[in-house]
Amino acid sequence: MKTITVLIPAYNEEAVLPQLFTRLKDLQKIIKKYYLDLQLLMLTYRAILARKLAC
Repeated sequence: MKTITVLIPAYNEEAVLPQLFTRLKDLQKIIKKYYLDLQLLMLTYRAILARKLAC
């Protein structure tokens, strides 16, 4: 089975994450019919980390 990896960067996205994951779970059900697997990776950014990366 082949895997599709979705990398999701997030910053202050708490309000929309439940809807996003509901849609991605629906997508996962659809693509299983084509013998594909869906891997989800979420990166959460914080202001402190962003400042460190900017320096």
